[in-house]
Amino acid sequence: SRLRRTRIGGFTVEEAVSPQLFDPARHLLPARRFFAAAPGMGWLVLKNPWVARARVGRPLADISFHDTPGADGIYGAFSPDGGLVAMARRTDGAWTYEAVFPEGQA
Repeated sequence: SRLRRTRIGGFTVEEAVSPQLFDPARHLLPARRFFAAAPGMGWLVLKNPWVARARVGRPLADISFHDTPGADGIYGAFSPDGGLVAMARRTDGAWTYEAVFPEGQA
């Protein structure tokens, strides 16, 4: 007669904040933590030469990253210093961008 979701991926109900109490300065997650905890998403670190290329939407490949992803899906592409560069989708080994973030915008 009743169902209550207590977890979605790495996010728990204990961490939840109501919309009325949400304060971005306190509650907004760092991008890497979000990608690590979100179901169906992951994060990868770009090799240094690929950071500038990704910021202008140049094509990505598995060799663009320090580690090769184990599966298709949506990934946060991070610079070696931890900045979010792009969101990209891997499908059948091919990469497409979902979003690209100018330096200092993510």
